[in-house]
Amino acid sequence: LCELVSKIDYITVRYITESSEFQNKVIYCILLELLGDNDQRVRTSAANSIVQIISVLYFEDYQIRESEATSKAICERNVFVKSFSDTKKDMTANKRHFVDNMPFPFNKLDAE
Repeated sequence: LCELVSKIDYITVRYITESSEFQNKVIYCILLELLGDNDQRVRTSAANSIVQIISVLYFEDYQIRESEATSKAICERNVFVKSFSDTKKDMTANKRHFVDNMPFPFNKLDAE
């Protein structure tokens, strides 16, 4: 159950339902309740799910000027840009030498 609720995209749920009620029920009635369970495995799973769920939660108070669609687009853009920037770090030694020996501003291609 914890793994399932941690995979849900709550920005999309908020956009569809126009309410944070489902998100609040998952947090307060499921995950926080499971943190108080007697079984260590359940508590560990609930704690791991809380850590995973943070990036997909939507709180209107923190995104005052943004709609749910804008917040979703920003999240997707950040994932895309992160994966794009990670590929620049994987340069071979020859490519690194080539870029380092280029004249300014071209030698700063991967400095971002």
